[in-house]
Amino acid sequence: MKFQYFTYFLNPLQQEDLFKDNRDKNDIFRDVITTGNIIYENRGINLAFVLESENNGYIVSKLGKRASIKRNSPPDRKFEETKEETWPNCLVVINTNPDNGTGQKIAFEFKSSVFREPFKQLSNFADELNRRHLFPSGYAVTINPVTEEKEFWELVKQHRDDLEKLTFTFNSPNLFGIENSLREDLKNTEEIYASTKVSLELENPDGKLRVPKNDLTNQSVEYITKGGGQYSLKLKSKKLLLRSEDCIKTKVFENLDINTVADNPQTLFE
Repeated sequence: MKFQYFTYFLNPLQQEDLFKDNRDKNDIFRDVITTGNIIYENRGINLAFVLESENNGYIVSKLGKRASIKRNSPPDRKFEETKEETWPNCLVVINTNPDNGTGQKIAFEFKSSVFREPFKQLSNFADELNRRHLFPSGYAVTINPVTEEKEFWELVKQHRDDLEKLTFTFNSPNLFGIENSLREDLKNTEEIYASTKVSLELENPDGKLRVPKNDLTNQSVEYITKGGGQYSLKLKSKKLLLRSEDCIKTKVFENLDINTVADNPQTLFE
């Protein structure tokens, strides 16, 4: 089994206290995704988020999409073609605990035959949660990929003579156990402007942009690769955009069998 990793943010909305849910935001989020099946549609595709089990803040669920399979009947029916409804799906494990560095994480089972881009599916799911469930409670959820710092610096090194623009997009400070000036600046920005996202763009139209390893870039890359936002690198010659979502942290569990998990979810919790 192969999993890709993500982090989610729960940001408060600016609204009248009359409509605000005063419970802990993690409790609100947990209630939303465990109350019942969440059925929704995106671009004409029917999708469903189904709870499997819950244990100590960890939630095992499945995200599936409606499809159909063409089958042929037996010879006595002259191989008549029929269509059968099917719901291919992927496991989604969510850690709703607010622990520094480990909580508010999502592991999405990667099966390209079902969802070629898990990040897009999670983003669509977040939009559905926000619109129908979280906005009325005074919060919004945002999901970002977890990536590797070394991959960012490898991209910078590989294209160092062709970099036109570097964009960092940060979500408001979250629970990463990071204590630095960037985190404090983002926290202050959130308090002053009620912002949930902040973007920083560095550009050189000639493709000669330099990206040194200083406090600004080091702290930005650390924050984003832990799931605190996203980055993109624009190349001048190829008009190509290299994005953090193309470098999502992935782990393969060779000894974890899907049937074992279905029979005993505790295996997956462990």
